[in-house]
Amino acid sequence: MLSREEANALLNDWVKNDRLKLHMLQVAHLMKCWAKEKEQLDEQEQWKWELAGLLHDADWDQWPMIIVV
Repeated sequence: MLSREEANALLNDWVKNDRLKLHMLQVAHLMKCWAKEKEQLDEQEQWKWELAGLLHDADWDQWPMIIVV
């Protein structure tokens, strides 16, 4: 499990786009709130949800999703 410091270092190393970084921080916060309020998880489990939200688009700048219609 990554520590908060390790996760933030990855975020800052991988994501150069400030708007994308803000989006990822917002998703992380929402996921932590969901884990706490709706799932009633302890702090360690909340961190897992928050971490998933924090890094969910970490590779977007390098490999953006291409949608083919």
